[in-house]
Formats: sequence, structure tokens, C-alpha cells
Amino acid sequence: MLQPEIQCRVRALDHIVLTVSNISQAGREFARRAAHPTTGTADLCFLTDASIKDRLKYPAIHQVDIETGLPHLGATGPLTSLYIRNPDQNLIEISVLQR
Repeated sequence: MLQPEIQCRVRALDHIVLTVSNISQAGREFARRAAHPTTGTADLCFLTDASIKDRLKYPAIHQVDIETGLPHLGATGPLTSLYIRNPDQNLIEISVLQR
């Protein structure tokens, strides 16, 4: 069976989160979103111009769970994002920059 065409091309990388050891300062911790935050894991945020409808097609076709979707501030500005996991359980963020 042919897969429907998905119009969700990556246009840029907004940010990458690398998990390293001994970097947090007491009182300045941040929320870790990695499933298993171990040294060397990475979470990636890709920017696309795709509509939310198109961004939802890929996970649905390939039976990938969407973790959450929310607006927040990225490295390049305000984003609306969907979060999925790759096979290694790293967090993959698919975002649209809000103008």
C-alpha cells in the first residue's frame, strides 16, 4: 500500500539539548524531558512551516505516540510544538515558529 504524501519538511534546527553530567547548579535546575536522561542523550527541535494537520499525519501513519503539544519559547522565538520519541527514546520536537 502506498503511503500518503506528507508535507512536513524540516527547514531549520531550533535547538538541541544534550544531557551532560555535573552541569546543574543547586536552585537553578530545569525540567528534564528525556525519558532516560543519561550522559550523551540528546533532544532535538526541528522547525517546519507545516500546518498542525500535516504535522499530525506522520505520527498517525507510523503509529508513533504524540507526547504533548504546547506553545513555548524556543531559541528563535515563540514556538508551537508537537513532541514524539525516536526509537532510542530521545525527544523529537516538531515546531512552527509563531510570527
